[in-house]
Amino acid sequence: MTVMNLFVTTHKKSSAVEVKINRILLEGYHNMTQSLCEDDPFKALLLFLKATSDFYNNLEAISLVINSKLSQTDATGHKILNLFQTYVYGSGRNNQGINQTEKGETVTIDNVYLGNAHKLPFETLNFWMHSNDVNARKLIELQAREFIDCYKILITYLKTLLKYLDIFV
Repeated sequence: MTVMNLFVTTHKKSSAVEVKINRILLEGYHNMTQSLCEDDPFKALLLFLKATSDFYNNLEAISLVINSKLSQTDATGHKILNLFQTYVYGSGRNNQGINQTEKGETVTIDNVYLGNAHKLPFETLNFWMHSNDVNARKLIELQAREFIDCYKILITYLKTLLKYLDIFV
């Protein structure tokens, strides 16, 4: 039985929205932690962006569910939620950024862009995965890793927020 199935079967009093949000948060946590272990930086970036896109798509509902679990005087919980939201917005989509997906669109190698540094063109992950320029590819792989490194604090914030939902990972 997976962690997500275990959670769903043991929390019968949760609303359908809470179950959905808990699943999104757990899947996102799993994808983000897997991205840190992935040897291929492009696969790692796709895993990471899948999580942040799912969070971005559901951020309002995520915030409502977590806020319902926080007391009004829990300054730490509210601050962690605010930081989580800020980092999700920063790592989420942008029509000129790395993640160029629309709401509900799947993150793929054709809508994730890297480059625009070291005089390299801003191209899709698909382009870079098939590039024969070894030096350029190494720089792009580094860019992918650096993006994850900049936003991996989200994992810490998420782990804390999951505790408010009585989910311990």
